[in-house]
Amino acid sequence: MSPVRFYFDYSSLEETFMGTSGQGAEMPNPGVQSQFIAKSGGDQFSGEGYYDWYNNALQGANIPQDVIDRGIREHSNEIDRYWDRAINAGGPVVRGKIWYFGAYREQFNAVAQPQFRFDQTFDTKMWNPVVKGTYQINQRNKLIGYYQYGQKIQPTRLPYASYFYDDTSSTTRQDSGSWVYKAEWNSTLSDKIYLEARYGDFGYYFPLIANSSANF
Repeated sequence: MSPVRFYFDYSSLEETFMGTSGQGAEMPNPGVQSQFIAKSGGDQFSGEGYYDWYNNALQGANIPQDVIDRGIREHSNEIDRYWDRAINAGGPVVRGKIWYFGAYREQFNAVAQPQFRFDQTFDTKMWNPVVKGTYQINQRNKLIGYYQYGQKIQPTRLPYASYFYDDTSSTTRQDSGSWVYKAEWNSTLSDKIYLEARYGDFGYYFPLIANSSANF
């Protein structure tokens, strides 16, 4: 079975729940249960931004000299640089009727990979756009649409973790995407009957592209 590969934009979530055991009847199988409620727009415009930054000047080195003498670089496995930035906004299209919410997030980090014997960091970049729309058709009926996409890029991914790499030709490039979306209809049929119909999909692709035409 292929592993599921998806990274949520957590800054776009209103509420999250993680359960590890003792789940309720709505969880048919044992194991970890996760629930995510995305933010929605309202009748008031609102938005927020976030930026986090880090570099190697904020990190110490602790690799002893005898290890460095065996071929490991001095600053191996340290974070060289890192940033995380996000922005989101929501509000009305038609007050009391139609609302929107949108978000965008980017994350990047560069690590001094111990297996690299060339002057380059191991880089990872991820980005997520999110859109959500809500339409209150009337007092009893509401439509909701949601979509989130995620892209992960690692230009020099290691095919084997137990080897040293003298150049990038033996590494691979990961440029994988994933998505999740849903369309939902909520209806109050009477004071005793509530109907919810939903269609959704999750998918991803995970290519590993050789950085050299040579077989390895």
